[in-house]
Amino acid sequence: MKRFGLFLLVALFAISFTACQGESTEESAAGTDAAGNVTNPATNDGPTQPAVNTAQPAPSQTSHADKAKELPQTTAEWGSTEYNFGKTAQKEKVEQKFKVKNTGSEDLHIVHVKTSCGCTAPDWSKDPIAPGQEGYVDLVFTPKQTDKGNLRKTATVYANTGGNFTQILTLVGEVEAGEEAPAN
Repeated sequence: MKRFGLFLLVALFAISFTACQGESTEESAAGTDAAGNVTNPATNDGPTQPAVNTAQPAPSQTSHADKAKELPQTTAEWGSTEYNFGKTAQKEKVEQKFKVKNTGSEDLHIVHVKTSCGCTAPDWSKDPIAPGQEGYVDLVFTPKQTDKGNLRKTATVYANTGGNFTQILTLVGEVEAGEEAPAN
Protein backbone atom coordinates (compact mmCIF):
# COMPACT_ATOMS: atom_id res chain seq x y z
CA MET A 1 0.00 0.00 0.00
CA LYS A 2 2.87 2.40 0.82
CA ARG A 3 4.43 1.69 -2.59
CA PHE A 4 1.15 2.47 -4.35
CA GLY A 5 0.88 5.80 -2.48
CA LEU A 6 4.49 6.69 -3.35
CA PHE A 7 3.87 5.73 -7.01
CA LEU A 8 0.74 7.90 -7.09
CA LEU A 9 2.60 10.86 -5.58
CA VAL A 10 5.44 10.59 -8.12
CA ALA A 11 2.95 10.27 -11.00
CA LEU A 12 1.05 13.40 -9.91
CA PHE A 13 4.28 15.33 -9.61
CA ALA A 14 5.39 14.26 -13.08
CA ILE A 15 2.04 15.22 -14.62
CA SER A 16 2.00 18.65 -12.98
CA PHE A 17 5.62 19.29 -13.98
CA THR A 18 4.90 18.34 -17.62
CA ALA A 19 1.76 20.50 -17.72
CA CYS A 20 3.67 23.54 -16.46
CA GLN A 21 6.43 22.97 -19.00
CA GLY A 22 3.96 23.06 -21.88
CA GLU A 23 2.56 26.41 -20.76
CA SER A 24 5.94 28.03 -20.39
CA THR A 25 7.01 26.85 -23.85
CA GLU A 26 4.07 28.63 -25.46
CA GLU A 27 4.64 31.72 -23.37
CA SER A 28 8.35 31.82 -24.14
CA ALA A 29 7.64 31.48 -27.84
CA ALA A 30 5.71 34.75 -27.80
CA GLY A 31 7.67 37.79 -28.82
CA THR A 32 7.27 41.24 -30.27
CA ASP A 33 7.68 42.39 -33.85
CA ALA A 34 9.41 45.59 -34.95
CA ALA A 35 6.23 47.60 -34.34
CA GLY A 36 6.04 46.41 -30.72
CA ASN A 37 3.10 44.05 -31.32
CA VAL A 38 2.91 40.72 -29.47
CA THR A 39 3.33 37.70 -31.78
CA ASN A 40 3.36 33.94 -31.17
CA PRO A 41 5.15 31.94 -33.90
CA ALA A 42 4.25 28.63 -32.17
CA THR A 43 0.60 29.14 -33.12
CA ASN A 44 1.25 31.12 -36.34
CA ASP A 45 -0.55 34.07 -34.83
CA GLY A 46 0.32 37.41 -36.30
CA PRO A 47 0.34 40.64 -34.37
CA THR A 48 -2.29 40.46 -31.66
CA GLN A 49 -1.87 43.48 -29.42
CA PRO A 50 0.64 46.18 -28.62
CA ALA A 51 3.24 45.08 -26.09
CA VAL A 52 2.61 46.67 -22.71
CA ASN A 53 5.17 46.84 -19.95
CA THR A 54 3.12 46.23 -16.81
CA ALA A 55 6.11 46.07 -14.47
CA GLN A 56 6.06 48.78 -11.83
CA PRO A 57 9.35 50.62 -11.39
CA ALA A 58 11.01 49.86 -8.09
CA PRO A 59 10.85 52.69 -5.58
CA SER A 60 14.13 54.54 -5.64
CA GLN A 61 15.91 56.33 -2.85
CA THR A 62 17.27 58.76 -5.42
CA SER A 63 13.77 60.07 -6.07
CA HIS A 64 13.81 61.68 -2.62
CA ALA A 65 17.22 63.20 -3.30
CA ASP A 66 15.98 64.36 -6.72
CA LYS A 67 13.06 66.15 -5.04
CA ALA A 68 15.49 67.81 -2.63
CA LYS A 69 17.75 68.89 -5.53
CA GLU A 70 14.83 70.63 -7.26
CA LEU A 71 14.31 72.97 -4.29
CA PRO A 72 16.38 76.10 -3.56
CA GLN A 73 19.43 74.97 -1.58
CA THR A 74 20.16 75.92 2.02
CA THR A 75 22.33 74.74 4.89
CA ALA A 76 21.43 73.06 8.16
CA GLU A 77 23.05 72.28 11.48
CA TRP A 78 22.06 69.22 13.51
CA GLY A 79 22.20 69.36 17.32
CA SER A 80 23.32 65.73 17.26
CA THR A 81 23.07 62.88 14.79
CA GLU A 82 23.43 59.92 17.17
CA TYR A 83 21.53 58.96 20.31
CA ASN A 84 22.68 56.23 22.69
CA PHE A 85 19.60 55.01 24.56
CA GLY A 86 21.62 52.72 26.86
CA LYS A 87 19.79 49.55 27.91
CA THR A 88 16.12 48.89 27.31
CA ALA A 89 13.73 45.98 27.69
CA GLN A 90 12.15 44.28 24.70
CA LYS A 91 8.89 45.89 23.59
CA GLU A 92 9.82 49.13 25.40
CA LYS A 93 9.68 52.11 23.06
CA VAL A 94 12.69 54.37 22.72
CA GLU A 95 12.02 57.86 21.35
CA GLN A 96 14.48 60.53 20.33
CA LYS A 97 13.76 63.93 18.80
CA PHE A 98 16.68 65.17 16.69
CA LYS A 99 16.69 68.96 16.22
CA VAL A 100 17.87 70.67 13.06
CA LYS A 101 18.44 74.40 12.57
CA ASN A 102 18.16 76.08 9.19
CA THR A 103 21.44 78.04 8.95
CA GLY A 104 20.92 79.08 5.34
CA SER A 105 19.00 81.81 3.53
CA GLU A 106 16.30 79.58 1.93
CA ASP A 107 13.55 77.51 3.56
CA LEU A 108 14.70 74.06 4.71
CA HIS A 109 12.48 71.25 3.43
CA ILE A 110 12.73 67.76 4.94
CA VAL A 111 11.49 65.84 1.92
CA HIS A 112 11.45 62.31 3.41
CA VAL A 113 12.88 60.16 6.21
CA LYS A 114 13.62 56.48 5.49
CA THR A 115 14.43 54.13 8.36
CA SER A 116 16.63 51.04 8.21
CA CYS A 117 13.88 48.73 9.49
CA GLY A 118 10.18 48.52 10.23
CA CYS A 119 10.74 48.68 13.98
CA THR A 120 11.72 52.35 13.76
CA ALA A 121 9.00 54.87 12.92
CA PRO A 122 9.86 58.40 11.79
CA ASP A 123 8.02 61.69 12.10
CA TRP A 124 9.42 65.04 10.98
CA SER A 125 8.71 68.70 10.34
CA LYS A 126 6.44 68.63 7.30
CA ASP A 127 6.22 72.41 6.87
CA PRO A 128 9.18 74.38 5.49
CA ILE A 129 11.61 75.53 8.18
CA ALA A 130 12.39 79.24 7.76
CA PRO A 131 15.99 80.52 7.94
CA GLY A 132 17.12 80.72 11.56
CA GLN A 133 14.30 78.45 12.77
CA GLU A 134 14.42 74.85 14.06
CA GLY A 135 12.67 71.71 12.93
CA TYR A 136 12.87 68.10 14.04
CA VAL A 137 13.06 64.45 13.10
CA ASP A 138 11.48 62.19 15.71
CA LEU A 139 12.44 58.49 15.72
CA VAL A 140 10.51 55.88 17.74
CA PHE A 141 12.20 52.49 18.04
CA THR A 142 10.08 49.57 19.29
CA PRO A 143 12.23 46.45 19.76
CA LYS A 144 10.81 43.22 18.39
CA GLN A 145 11.16 39.85 20.06
CA THR A 146 14.12 39.11 17.77
CA ASP A 147 15.95 42.33 18.72
CA LYS A 148 18.52 41.41 21.36
CA GLY A 149 21.91 42.71 22.35
CA ASN A 150 23.69 45.75 20.94
CA LEU A 151 21.72 47.40 18.14
CA ARG A 152 22.21 50.23 15.68
CA LYS A 153 19.18 51.65 13.85
CA THR A 154 19.50 54.41 11.28
CA ALA A 155 17.30 56.88 9.46
CA THR A 156 18.23 58.70 6.27
CA VAL A 157 16.92 62.27 6.11
CA TYR A 158 16.44 63.74 2.62
CA ALA A 159 16.53 67.54 2.59
CA ASN A 160 17.48 70.45 0.32
CA THR A 161 20.92 70.88 1.90
CA GLY A 162 23.17 70.29 -1.10
CA GLY A 163 25.95 67.70 -1.36
CA ASN A 164 24.28 64.29 -1.37
CA PHE A 165 21.09 65.81 0.14
CA THR A 166 21.04 63.31 3.01
CA GLN A 167 21.82 63.15 6.70
CA ILE A 168 22.08 59.86 8.64
CA LEU A 169 20.60 59.78 12.15
CA THR A 170 21.48 56.85 14.41
CA LEU A 171 19.97 55.18 17.46
CA VAL A 172 22.34 52.86 19.36
CA GLY A 173 21.89 50.84 22.52
CA GLU A 174 21.30 47.44 24.01
CA VAL A 175 18.07 45.48 24.16
CA GLU A 176 18.00 43.10 27.09
CA ALA A 177 16.66 39.70 26.07
CA GLY A 178 13.45 38.33 27.51
CA GLU A 179 12.44 41.39 29.48
CA GLU A 180 9.05 42.92 28.87
CA ALA A 181 8.35 46.59 29.28
CA PRO A 182 6.56 47.51 32.51
CA ALA A 183 2.76 47.79 32.22
CA ASN A 184 1.38 51.33 32.32
